[in-house]
Order: sequence, then structure tokens, then C-alpha cells
Amino acid sequence: MAKRIFTSFVICLLFLAAGCVKQEAPFAPSLFLGALMESDFASAYEYISPAAKEKITKEDFVKRYELMVNELGVTGVYVDSLIIDNDLSIAQYNLHYALGDDELSYTFKLPFLGEEEHWLVDWSPALVVPDMDWGDTLSVVRVQAKRGEIFAGDDVLAKNVAAATIFANTSKIQSAELFCSELAPLIGEDEEYIRKRLARSGEIVIIKSMLPEELSQEDAEAMLAIPGVGIDRRAFGTIRVYPFGPLMSHTLGYVGAITDEELTRLNAAEPGRYTGDSIVGKSGLELAYESELSGKDGREYYIADANGQKKATLLNIPAQDGLDVHLNVDVGMQQRLEEVMALSLASHQTGAVIALNPETGAVKALCSYPGFDPNLFVRGIPQDIWEQFQDEANHLPLFNRLTRGLYPPGSIIKPFTASAFLENGAITQHTTFEGEIKDDYWTPRRAGWNYPPIKRVAIRARPSPLNLENAMITSDNIFFAYAAMETGEEAFLAYLDNLGMNEAMPFELPLATPHVKHEDTDFHMRFLAESGYGQGEILITPVQMAAMYTALQNGDIMIPRLVNKLYRTEGNGYIVEREFGPEAWKKGAIAQSALDIIKPSLEKVITDGTGYTLRLRSRRIAGKTGTAEVGSREVSWFAAYTLDRDEPLLCLVVIDTEGGVVKFDIVRELLEYGG
Repeated sequence: MAKRIFTSFVICLLFLAAGCVKQEAPFAPSLFLGALMESDFASAYEYISPAAKEKITKEDFVKRYELMVNELGVTGVYVDSLIIDNDLSIAQYNLHYALGDDELSYTFKLPFLGEEEHWLVDWSPALVVPDMDWGDTLSVVRVQAKRGEIFAGDDVLAKNVAAATIFANTSKIQSAELFCSELAPLIGEDEEYIRKRLARSGEIVIIKSMLPEELSQEDAEAMLAIPGVGIDRRAFGTIRVYPFGPLMSHTLGYVGAITDEELTRLNAAEPGRYTGDSIVGKSGLELAYESELSGKDGREYYIADANGQKKATLLNIPAQDGLDVHLNVDVGMQQRLEEVMALSLASHQTGAVIALNPETGAVKALCSYPGFDPNLFVRGIPQDIWEQFQDEANHLPLFNRLTRGLYPPGSIIKPFTASAFLENGAITQHTTFEGEIKDDYWTPRRAGWNYPPIKRVAIRARPSPLNLENAMITSDNIFFAYAAMETGEEAFLAYLDNLGMNEAMPFELPLATPHVKHEDTDFHMRFLAESGYGQGEILITPVQMAAMYTALQNGDIMIPRLVNKLYRTEGNGYIVEREFGPEAWKKGAIAQSALDIIKPSLEKVITDGTGYTLRLRSRRIAGKTGTAEVGSREVSWFAAYTLDRDEPLLCLVVIDTEGGVVKFDIVRELLEYGG
């Protein structure tokens, strides 16, 4: 228990009071109260009268105070305004029990008795809290706060349903071993699971929460026949349910029972907010917005008589429900995206897709494939399914490729390396490559080039001349390697660093940190050339790559935003607590002069170049394809955005391995969705 640091005023007051009785020996009331403030209940017992000791043993005395501290969550005990009337053998004082942000305060009259050096406290339970008698106990009922729900439009993506909660009243358990052995098969858990639950402090211990339909009448009757078992269908709260199953699984995440490490860490920030029975966010938005979603439990502190009946309420703190989280996501588009990915990707392929408004950063749909059903985790995932999720042969479905996957971007990065070339003056819009290319191979005639030649993809009808626009349309690696070397290592690396390519951008879900090169890499000429067309050692997450493409609107890299507001439900209405609008991460990341040159060529990528497969007759689209080699496998990218839609839409796809026409099919479905 955390101990309060008391002011010297309180301590001095105690010893001044002791001095008033003009005795050489320490004065029992002062020492008794001092021991309480130090939570040294064993020492406090030594200052109570023999008559009191006949009614309560030292062990029971200590247990009574410790139970009060544990059950009520007392974080400190302190005394002030101590007045001692030696003639009447009465000490009057104010006693305060600190309870986090609240406290219980009482004025007591403490009787003491004795003579000479044998002054003792005539203790009774009424000195713990008023109106407490012998045989009474202090109890607390924790009223669970409703966890905030997660919405998109009018759809509930993560909601609460009333739980049937099996709990143990530890004071009524006759045999712990028998209790565990009889209850375990009825709740589908082993005996060790129940023993760990019973090891938690408190008279009432939650054993397991179940959906109402999971608890049959027959099982309920069998459970209630076990001494100490209780079933609650209202007071102990709810169970988290994800109505759409696997939809947005990585984004929503899931909740689960709190661990000891989480309990310590979370309560360090807000003491007493969480208990061993708390359910907390484990991943995704459930974890990212844990503090807002979880709310704060209410508590009712009361005196119970010897029969366990409520005698008097000491303090009632109402529960504060968590905030609801509302997303920018279009559920219809999200459903279509996940359907198309499941139908289009082969068994050996994984991938990630994000669609957002490039002007505001509002995320409309996103998917990491394969996914999982978060409902599996709510009440404890079966071991065999957990092992399947950890098997690389099953493509690690818990791994969020959107935020944690680092991929070489390949040619999808060329709009940004092109801006580096242009803004540094290495090339102009009219620069023409004049080097010798033989069978789509080019060997740079530069001092220090001792590497294999640069290769480009063979194209049947290649436009001429080989300038920036034609190189962008055909995704010509030779031109971009040449331009990177013309720019030079220092200027090239500095420009990409300014684009944020060596730092994880802000996002509601943690992003893996991208990099242009490893810290210890000797960035020789070959690395510089390869980096110009997105190979070398460049790695980036799909989310951050999509955010970079927002800079093609007006030069600003926008922060992708999943959540648009947090609100509190009140009756049939709600109060918005916080809203999130558009926010630029890197303002002016790309100069307008560079955009004026690059943007027209990206439209021609779709009409005349490598993105021709996508071409939609009803839409003007700009975009860029990309393919990167990683050992023996291929990573395939495609980013495209609308030029004629009232609400613009940017889509980015990465397929691991070879993307073929699949990436075009996915983007087409998204761009055509909703008109």
C-alpha cells in the first residue's frame, strides 16, 4: 500500500498532545494513531486495552485493518485536529482514509484508560468507522464501467453484451480443492485456472464471464450447488463482442484479461483504476485508446453485518463509462475490400491495402491479409488455434502488415526520388539520358563503378526520348539510377530524410520505423543508383507509403486518421469530447515546381504506361506501379488516386509475392465503389 507523506504539523500535533498529559512514558493514543498512519497495525494492537484484546486477537485485528485497506483501496491514513482531554480520558481527532481522488473522513472520540505509565486505548470496531459493531465487516462492491464502443457510421464494430458472471464468495468456500475440482468442468477450465483466480485478494472474486447463451440452466444449477459459487447477470458487467467477426481485425484489435505486468504498469499511472479482473485492450485500437475506452469503475463502500447484509453505506462513487470511438471508415467499402482480397489472393500470397482521402488523411478502408476473428480472444483463445496463428506456414495472421511490415518500395517511390532530383537541380523536366543502353542494360561510365550493369524491364514500344516523363510512364530504372547518381549521395539522402523516410510517422497504431539504409552501410555508388528506383536497402510500411502519396495533392504529407471523434453517450444523445481534423505531418514536403512536372506523368502512367491495366473509362486516375525483388521473391505495389471525384480517394496495395493483375483488380474495386 502506498504511504502518504504526512506534514510535520500532524506529527508535531501528536507529540504535543502526548506532552499535555505530563508523562515520561509515551502516550498510548498518540502512538496508536501514529501506528495507524504508518500502516503498522501489529504495533497499534499493542496499545489497546486487555478487555479489547479478549474480544479480538492480534491476527484478527491486523487482518481487519488490512482487509479494509485492500478492499477499499485505501492509499493512506492520516489524522489531524487531535485534542486530548485527560480529565475525561478522551482523545478527539479527525481520521481520514485516502481513496485515490476521494476520501472517507470521520471525527472520533477515542476512550483511553489506565493510570501512571499504563495508558491504553479502549478499542472497539467503532474506531474503524462509526456504526461498526463487533462481527461487522467493511465491504466494497465495484460497479464496472461500461467500456466505450467502436463505431463507423451507424455500424457498431466493437460492442458490449450483458455477461453471465460466475464468481466466488471466498468466505463461504468450505474446501478450496473441492471448490476447484467441482467447478472446473462446469466452466470449461482446468483447476489451476480457478486456483489462480482465488489467489487474488478480496471476498468476492470473479472466476469467469460468459455470454448468457453459453450458460445453460442445468450448468447454472450445478454451479450454485457448490458452496461459495454465485452467478451474476447484471452487476459485474459485460463481454466484448465484434459483430462483424474478422472485419478490420488488425485495426480494431481485441481485448483480454489483464496480466500482472499490465496491472502494475497501468495502475502506476492511475492507482486503483484496474483490478485483477479488469479486461483491457491487447492490440489495435482497443489498445491504442485503452485509457479512453475503459472508463473508470464505480465503487460502493459499506458496512456488512455478521450475516453479510448491508448495514450502512460509507461512500458511493458512480462509474464513469468509457468514451465511444467513431471511425472515418466506410464499412461498405471495408467489406468489399476484404471480400476482394479473400477472393483474389492465392494461398501463398499475403498483402496489405489502405484507402484514404488524400486531402484530409481520413482512412476509408484498410486491410492486412490474412486476418483473424477477434472474438476468439475475448474469453481466452484455445491453445491449438493460438499455435496455428504462430505458424509461419499459416502466414502469421496476427501480424499487421499495414503497420509493422517493412517492404522495399521499388518503383512506387519514383515520384519522390524524382522530386529529389528536380529540387536539387540534378535534372530538369527536359533532361535526356544519353548513355549507351544495350539489351536494356546500362553500365555507368563513372570512376569507381565496379558493379554489374543496371537493368530495366523490356518494353515492346518504348517512347522516346528517355526523359523524366517517359521514364516515369515506363518505370525505367536506368533513368532513375542515372538521376540519383547525378544528385549525389549527400543531397539524395538528405532529401529523403526530410520526407520522413527514416522515422515512423504519427498514426493511431504504432508504425515500424522505415529507413533508407542501415546505419553501418557503406553507401557506395551502386546503393545510390539502386535507391533511385526504390531498391537498395530502402524499407517502408504500407501506411507510411500511402501517406507520402498524399503529398502529391499540394506538397503536404497528411497524417492518416482512423478516428474522427470521441464521444460520451448520454441517454439518446451524445456529447463530443474530442474531434480529430486533418493534420499535416510534413508541410511543404514537395515543392510545387516539382509537383507541376511529376503529376501529369502519373496520369499518363495509367493511360499509356505500366498502370494501363487499371484504366477506367469513367474516371481520371493517376498512379504508379512498383515491383521490388527480395531474394527469390517479389513484392508488388500499386498506388492510384482519383482526379475527378468530389471526395478524392487514394488507394495503395502491396502484394507479397507477385501481384500480377490482382493489385489492379483490388484498386479498381475501391475506386469504383460508391460512384
